[in-house]
Amino acid sequence: MYSQDLLQKITSEISRKNDVIESGYLDVTKLHSIYYEVYGNPQGFPIFIIHGGPGGYSNPIHNQLFDLNIFKLIYFDQRGTGRSKPYLELKDNNTNALIQDIESLRNYFKIDKINLFGSSWGTTLALAYSIKYPQNVKRILLRSVFLGRQEDINFLYEEGGASVYYPDYFEKYKNHVKRIHGKSLLEKYYKVFNKQISPLFRTDAAKYFYDWESSLVSVHKYTPKRFPDPEDRKLYLSISTLETHYFIHRCFFEKDNYILENTSKLDNITVDIVHGRQDVDCRPIGAYLLAKKLKKSKLYLVDNASHTIKDKPLWNALKKVANLWAKELSNPAKN
Repeated sequence: MYSQDLLQKITSEISRKNDVIESGYLDVTKLHSIYYEVYGNPQGFPIFIIHGGPGGYSNPIHNQLFDLNIFKLIYFDQRGTGRSKPYLELKDNNTNALIQDIESLRNYFKIDKINLFGSSWGTTLALAYSIKYPQNVKRILLRSVFLGRQEDINFLYEEGGASVYYPDYFEKYKNHVKRIHGKSLLEKYYKVFNKQISPLFRTDAAKYFYDWESSLVSVHKYTPKRFPDPEDRKLYLSISTLETHYFIHRCFFEKDNYILENTSKLDNITVDIVHGRQDVDCRPIGAYLLAKKLKKSKLYLVDNASHTIKDKPLWNALKKVANLWAKELSNPAKN
């Protein structure tokens, strides 16, 4: 679950050049090296920014949400994505491995308790990390919650879910793999990106897969690019390859309802949840059910907003929470 446009790309590069205070690679295994960037105050309150996808990559546009005089923002590209190496590598690429990468980064930066900001799939990973290492987490901010259940995956990729709202885009997505054998559309696309199928067909399939999901993420109309540039193509392939890999394996969770069944482990963590009411990519019901299970949570259901931060009401709601964090964390009485 991921989307970006030209404005975000330009903003990201400007922010990256102007504000980065540290960047590099952390070797987390003999195979995988994780790329990271750090922004803001070196002595500030640390926030790990966890990007969406799977298959997205870190985007410092979030620097505009947080006061860089107060916070230290740590971005990283998850295994196989962005600048992390090797690119699109699926070996040893699973949810538990990504959890351990966050823990490795926490240890590398010598941080006792971290704050987490996860978006879309990043919310899944932030919650999964916090369930395993609750003692290492102070606060969590979640934008557009995805619980990773089979029903969430089916709603997104199979007939009868999001397809009901965007039948025109869904038909193109469905028809492109009609000659591929599989029990589900997700399985068909998984075969395209993980089996020996012609590179040209795979390139086209990546765009259909990306366009289908991108049609769901905003209250504004999505217009697919007729002539995507190489960077666009790279993103399409990353999203489609990693999402099918993770979702065909049910996010590698040991139980289908893993997150909601383990919320008691988060009882001592403050959790803020921001979710668009019109989100068809990650349904608001997931955020609602999560908030009901958490002891120290606050849910902001945002009108006139869907999934992406390009929907201004969603951005504004996140900004309010970020400002609240700055105020509360800067107040010794509340720490």
